[in-house]
Amino acid sequence: MRRNAVLLLYDAPLYRDWAFWLTASLAVLTGWAIGTSPPSPGIPLWLDTSLAVLFFTTVGGIIPAAFRLQLRKWRWRWRQAHTGVRSKEPPRGDQPKHGPSHVEAPSPARIDRPSVRATGPRQEAALPPHQPTVESGVGAGAPEASANVFPLSKGNSQAESVDALSQARLLLPYPAARAARSISLAANPKEQYEGILDTGEALTLTLGLTAAAWARAEAPGLEALARLQTAYTGRGLSQGHWHDLIREVAKLSVNNPFALPGLAENVRGGSGLVNDLRTILAERNRWAHGARPHDNSEAAVRVAEFQPPLERALMRSLFLANTPWVLVKAVSYRRTEGQFRVLGNRAMGDHPEFERIDLDSKVPLADDNFYALGPRGPIDMSPLVVMRYCPTCRQPEAFYADRTDPKQGVSLKSFGRGHVIFDPTLEQELSTIAGAVAQ
Repeated sequence: MRRNAVLLLYDAPLYRDWAFWLTASLAVLTGWAIGTSPPSPGIPLWLDTSLAVLFFTTVGGIIPAAFRLQLRKWRWRWRQAHTGVRSKEPPRGDQPKHGPSHVEAPSPARIDRPSVRATGPRQEAALPPHQPTVESGVGAGAPEASANVFPLSKGNSQAESVDALSQARLLLPYPAARAARSISLAANPKEQYEGILDTGEALTLTLGLTAAAWARAEAPGLEALARLQTAYTGRGLSQGHWHDLIREVAKLSVNNPFALPGLAENVRGGSGLVNDLRTILAERNRWAHGARPHDNSEAAVRVAEFQPPLERALMRSLFLANTPWVLVKAVSYRRTEGQFRVLGNRAMGDHPEFERIDLDSKVPLADDNFYALGPRGPIDMSPLVVMRYCPTCRQPEAFYADRTDPKQGVSLKSFGRGHVIFDPTLEQELSTIAGAVAQ
């Protein structure tokens, strides 16, 4: 919602602003009441109605909206003077003389990126050294081992925070990168605090879904997958289920030449990735049970406490740049080469318009399906992650499987907004997730 964007009084979009509806309803009710009443002597009905509408809408609608604008200006000045986090911009009509003081991290959309093809090694800014080949296929040689452990600073300066968020927005799969973007765009400490909790959940889902898809392909019958399958048919999955799965897949990845590059190195250990995510989860549970901050001052204290573990988790998760998500759009077979040409969208970074990608694969891939490009080739992410039309957003959105409903099928929840739709066609595949056969 853009505050005071319409006539400096009403928020955009108008249908979400109570002050607009108050003004409009007063105008309609006054016009109807005066227009249907007996005319006043000596004054035309149209003039009487117009004056009444003008008076009541001004007193009951426009003046409260103007008072709200002044209140917002006062609150913005108070935040600038008393909190440690500065707002990006003041309410409309009260711009500072020297411009806004907030410096936002550069958007990945403004960073030049080279074109991406799977037929050769890719070069990308700040990417870890190891790059898996997309066209390797089953039976290809193992990739060169790489630790992919990212250095972490003990400090937590503002520059380091911006760097962690900007790298996450650029290099992580779309669900996690999009959530990290919400922290950079937060206007006050409360929004920052909620963005930290949402980003912790999105990062947990991104890591867990990628690990689960890899385990289905490389380790069918894994006990963690069986527990995942049971949770899907029960009350649904919690973040704790994903944390346990990530740990088990990380243990399985040790000394495995086809493991997800960097997973084992960044998860194992008492102060690893999962521990930081559990710290964020514990605070989210407090928030869900009513212990949320009451004002921006309290929220700023919690931001200072929980942003460092989130940033460590984001930095440790950058190894996911080596296993990019791709949404396949079209596949054609090249008979002379014995390979499939795949046209798709690279679902990485925080921009909702995915980058086009052209790659070669030795195995056929399904249209409109998500794949993670692992060390041995594309890893099918369906039914864990799918692209479906969202009737609420009125556009295609990325969804993840949340639970199974006995009457309506698989409950799919969209990343970010949490909109829920049901797809009965995925129920059979999700019910056998633990026994999937590796391809």
